[in-house]
Amino acid sequence: MKMFLFLVLIPAALAVDSVLLAKYGEKTTIQISDEKIKAFTRDTGSDLETYNIEGPNKNKWIDKKGKTIGDPKNYEFKPPGTLIIKKFSKLDGGHYDYIPLVPPPPLNLEPDIHVDPGVTGVDVVTLAETKD
Repeated sequence: MKMFLFLVLIPAALAVDSVLLAKYGEKTTIQISDEKIKAFTRDTGSDLETYNIEGPNKNKWIDKKGKTIGDPKNYEFKPPGTLIIKKFSKLDGGHYDYIPLVPPPPLNLEPDIHVDPGVTGVDVVTLAETKD
């Protein structure tokens, strides 16, 4: 008998914009932004990786040390802010977000006034197949 087990890594406060369920080996489309972006970010829990839309590391996932992660041919950018993973793997799980092409203007607030930042991004979780 086969049973599906959801491995969900959701932050304690559940402060995510959305959750996307992905299955290993399948194509996964992640709609992250409706605005033009500079880069995608992926927080795997142990590392923060960046996928640049332009520049020397264009269309590659790069970790904090500058190392390329995964096969760049497995990822496709679709403007303005969609990432297509052609074959989802365990490297691809995590919290996806973006860096806007045009940063928002700074807020000029009165002293003692605080505004919480909006929640953005998509948690991509995996569906693992287990056997009883």
